[in-house]
Amino acid sequence: MAHDKAVECSGLTRHFRQRTAVKDLQLEIYNEEIFGLLGHDGAGKTTTLRLLLGLLRPSAGTIRVLGYSMPRQGDIVRAKAGAVLENHGLYLKLNAWDNLQYYGQINKLSKREIENRIQYWLEMVDLWVYRAIILLVSLLFIIISLLSFKKETILDR
Repeated sequence: MAHDKAVECSGLTRHFRQRTAVKDLQLEIYNEEIFGLLGHDGAGKTTTLRLLLGLLRPSAGTIRVLGYSMPRQGDIVRAKAGAVLENHGLYLKLNAWDNLQYYGQINKLSKREIENRIQYWLEMVDLWVYRAIILLVSLLFIIISLLSFKKETILDR
């Protein structure tokens, strides 16, 4: 299974009016592979991630993620894969614990699961003692995506 394709794109293109954000992208990402998109601001990285999650429709090309056709089967993929995009939705007036509890509830985890997983991940990144304060937003993003223990996780910035 390690050699199965998690992501496969062919001829992936996305236009926004007169601007092309992604042009003829050919991409294969295999299960258990760590993959990064690098490029300057405006290079199409976030647009590509939104296409892979089925949040945007491609102007041209095909996308398969976890064996599902995107964006048609995007709901299935989003249920199976964790994702944290640049528009995070964190509540900056809440402390780390409260933000993580909120996202655990969104993921339909039990209260006990939420508490255990928050403690696990905060201890894993050596931040347990800071749970009652507001943490660096980027660290919270990563923990939020890992709360549900989904095998595939997509992070933007």
